[in-house]
Amino acid sequence: MPEADRAPAPEAPDPGADVLDARYLGAEGVERYLRRHGLGATKRYSQNHLVDSEVLEAIVEVSAPQGRSILEIGPGIGILTGALLSAGAARVSAVEVDRRLAGHLRERFGSDPRFVLTETDVLDADVASLVERPYDLVANLPYHITSPVLHQALGQEPRPERFVLMLQREVAERITSPPGALSYLSVFVQY
Repeated sequence: MPEADRAPAPEAPDPGADVLDARYLGAEGVERYLRRHGLGATKRYSQNHLVDSEVLEAIVEVSAPQGRSILEIGPGIGILTGALLSAGAARVSAVEVDRRLAGHLRERFGSDPRFVLTETDVLDADVASLVERPYDLVANLPYHITSPVLHQALGQEPRPERFVLMLQREVAERITSPPGALSYLSVFVQY
């Protein structure tokens, strides 16, 4: 058969479009996944997706979720959720406000009895009713709710035993500001 008459070889499937794991992370891989599933970011929720596999691995390593109960706020498309479950979390209680993403999370993790999803705004939620105690707060927090979530988590019972949070640089700097240059958030967290 002449070369011009041959059909082009089928394109290899892009596993990153259907699978979310550390091998396919990166801005492009996550963007392909979002497009494939019809899930764009919603500005009013200041959504940000974890795209760096090294950061994901660091969060999971530091959180050491094996056998622990985790509260995850703003799980998005479930990048961190999947990693926590794979690392042996006893339970991941996820709180997602975006209906589209909540539906996607149900499809991905709904068959795992360790995954519990609450579709609500975490700032309006009774956190005590969402978690098994003791629990850890592990999250890639949406930027616009970082301060209110910290106030909520530290200001009511039960408090998380541990916090492992991906934060915007400016928020982290405010929390860790040295004595003499204390910000309100730093004083609150130290209290």
